[in-house]
Amino acid sequence: MLCSRTRLRAALLGAALLGACEAPEGPPSAPAPPAPPGPAPVKTNRLAAETSPYLLQHAQNPVDWHPWGPAAFSLARETQRPIFLSIGYSACHWCHVMERESFEDEETARVLNESFVCIKVDREERPDVDDVYMRAVMSMGKHGGWPLSVWLTPDGEPFYGGTYFPPDERPGMPSFRRVLLHLAHLWNTQGEELREDARALADHLRVREEAAGGAWPEAALLRAVDGWQRSFDAQHGGFGGAPKFPQPSALRALVRATERGSQSARGMLELSLQRMALGGIHDHLAGGFHRYSVDAQWLVPHFEKMLYDNALLARTYLEAARATSDAEHLRTARATLDYLKREMLDAQGGFHSATDADSEGEEGRFFVWTREALIAELGAADGELIAELYGVSPSGNFEHGTSVLHLQRTLDAEARARGEDPAAFRAKLSALRAKLYVARERRPAPAKDDKVLADWNGLAIAALAAAYRATADDADLRAARTASDFLFRELFTGARWKRSYRAGKAQHHALLSDHAYVLDGLLALFEVDPTRVTLERAIQVAQRMLERFEDRERGGFFATPSDGEQLIARFKDDHDGATPSPTAVAAQGLAQLYQITGEAHFREAAERTLALSSSSVAETPELHGSLLLAAEWLAPSATTIVVSAGRGREELLAAARESARDVTLALAPLAEEKLSDLAPLLTGKGPAPDGSARAYLCRGFTCEEPVGDPARLRELRAR
Repeated sequence: MLCSRTRLRAALLGAALLGACEAPEGPPSAPAPPAPPGPAPVKTNRLAAETSPYLLQHAQNPVDWHPWGPAAFSLARETQRPIFLSIGYSACHWCHVMERESFEDEETARVLNESFVCIKVDREERPDVDDVYMRAVMSMGKHGGWPLSVWLTPDGEPFYGGTYFPPDERPGMPSFRRVLLHLAHLWNTQGEELREDARALADHLRVREEAAGGAWPEAALLRAVDGWQRSFDAQHGGFGGAPKFPQPSALRALVRATERGSQSARGMLELSLQRMALGGIHDHLAGGFHRYSVDAQWLVPHFEKMLYDNALLARTYLEAARATSDAEHLRTARATLDYLKREMLDAQGGFHSATDADSEGEEGRFFVWTREALIAELGAADGELIAELYGVSPSGNFEHGTSVLHLQRTLDAEARARGEDPAAFRAKLSALRAKLYVARERRPAPAKDDKVLADWNGLAIAALAAAYRATADDADLRAARTASDFLFRELFTGARWKRSYRAGKAQHHALLSDHAYVLDGLLALFEVDPTRVTLERAIQVAQRMLERFEDRERGGFFATPSDGEQLIARFKDDHDGATPSPTAVAAQGLAQLYQITGEAHFREAAERTLALSSSSVAETPELHGSLLLAAEWLAPSATTIVVSAGRGREELLAAARESARDVTLALAPLAEEKLSDLAPLLTGKGPAPDGSARAYLCRGFTCEEPVGDPARLRELRAR
C-alpha cells in the first residue's frame, strides 16, 4: 500500500508546478521569497577528492556538491536547509544531459547553493542509498529512473522527487529551476508540513509486509514459463515492448525449463537469444551487449555497456548452448567474454564497470556507421557487402543518416542462401569486422568507468568459469582466478570488507549483493578448478553473509549489513531486477555449499529463505526466476557429480557437464590439494585401480557406484 498522504501532496505539488508551466509569462504561482545568503558558486567542489568517475565528472560543476556522508547532513541540520540529492552513474546518458543543461548553469547552481545542501551519489558505489530513495519516489506515484532527483529533510527523509527535469518549461514537465524555487518557497513557508510528510513516507518505507513462510509452490518453474509466455514478443523475442531489456534472469530460468523438456520455454529462449545476437543491441565489432534497446526489435540500443549485463548474458548464452546444442549461442558468449577480457580488464585483475553511451557529446556516435565510411575503410566491394549484410542504408536507422550495425539472419544462414561454405563465410566476415574494429578504435572513445565493483566481478568470475567448463580455454580460467585473487587482495580483506575499488582505494561497505554474487562466482570457479583456497574463500563469504545479512527471526537476507550505515529503511528483496535477486543468489550459493561441505546450517538458511518467499513466488513466479533456480538446488533430485583424475577424464567431464542443473566437480590431479576436511563429499572419490578416471553421481550425500563409462553416467543422470 503506497503512502497516500505523501502521494497526494506530491501530486498537488506537481499540479501546482504544471499549472505554473502553462502560463506563458510571469513568475511562479507561489513566488519564492528572497533566498537567504548562501555559499557562492565554486569552481572545484568537494567531489574533486572522490575516486568515483561519476562523481569526478561533476567536480567542476558550479554546484557546491557534497559526497554522501555525515558532513553534508551536519551542514543541512546546522543551516536548516533541505537537501537536494542527485543520484546517477557515469554511463547514464540523461545524467549527462541534466548536467549540461542545469548543473553546469551558473544561475541554476546559484539557486541550488543558496537554498539547498546538494549531495551527489554514484548509484553503483551506493546501490543501498539509491534503493531507498528510488522506492520513495515511486511511492509518490512517480516513475523511477536516472538521474534520480530527490529532496530530503536534514534528517534524510524524502518529501519530493522525480527523475530528469528539463531546463525550460515543456508540456507536462516543469523546468528544473521552477521546481527548485517552488520547493525552496514551500520549505520556508510550510516546512513543518513537509517534514510531517517526509516522516510519514519514511515510516511507510520502514514497514515490512512479509507473508508467513510456507511450502514451496508446486510446478513453480512451469507456472513461471506460462507467465513469461503472456508477455513474450512472439515476433522479435524478449518480453514486453519498447524499451526492451534482455532480462537474463528470466532467460536462465527458461534454460532450466528447456532442460526439463518444455517446448514453449525453448521457443522463447531460442528466439530471444537469436534476435538479441542479431540486433543492434549486440556490438558486432567488439562483442558484448549494450544496456537495452529503445525499440521492440532490438535494433537501436541505449549504447552504454555494463559489466553486469555482459557477464550475465555470456553465462546465459553458454548455458543455452549446452541446453540446445546451438553453436551460435556459444559463439556469442565467446565474443562477449573476449570483449570483457580485451576492453574491461583492469591491470590488477579485476573488471571495470561500464563504458559510456556518449562520445563527442552525442549518444552512440562512436558505434554507428555510414555506407561511405564502410567503403572508405574496406573498399567498394567489401564495404558494400558489409553495408548490405549489416543494414547500413543511405537513409540510416539512427540519427543524422547513420546506422547501427545489425543482421537479419545468422551468418551461417546467410552463407547457405548465397551458396557459400558457412565456415569460410564467417571467417571472411570476421576479418572484415576486425578491420572495422581497428578503424573504430581511432575515433574518440566513450568514457570508461574503471572502478572495480565486487558484486559485478563475482558475476564475471561465474561467467568465465562457465566458459572454461564449456570450452576448456585456459585464458578464461586464468582470468577467473586472477579476478578472484584481486577481490580477496583489495576488497574482501580485514575486518570490514569493501565493495568498490579505484585509484588504489577500497571503499564503501560490502553489501549482500557483493557477498552473494562473489559466492556464486567462487562456487562456479571451484566447480572447474576445485582448489582449497577457492573453497575456503567461499565458506568465509557464506559465513560472513549469514552473520551480517540474514534475518534470523523471519528468514531471508537484508540488502545492507547489520553493522553498516543505518539508512532510513532496510529492505529485503526476493524478485529479480536488472541483476538477479541477491537474496536468491545467496540461497542458491548456500544450497550448493551444503552439497559440497555437508554443513547443515547452510542448507537451513537457504530453506528459510525459500520458505519466506514461497507465497510471493506462488503469486508471481515469473518475477522470481533466480529463486526458481535456487529451489533446484534444494530439491531431492539435486545432483553433484565428482569426476576423479585419471585416463578418460575429459570424456567423463563432457558427459557430466551436459546440463547446467548439476554441480560437476572436476578434481584436480594434485596431491597437495587435500579437501576432505572441508568437503566430505570428496572423500574417497579417486580413480580406478588401473588409473582410469571415475565419475561419482551423488544426490545429497548418497552416491551411486562409480562409473568410468560416459554412456553409463548419462543413464544414471536420467533416472
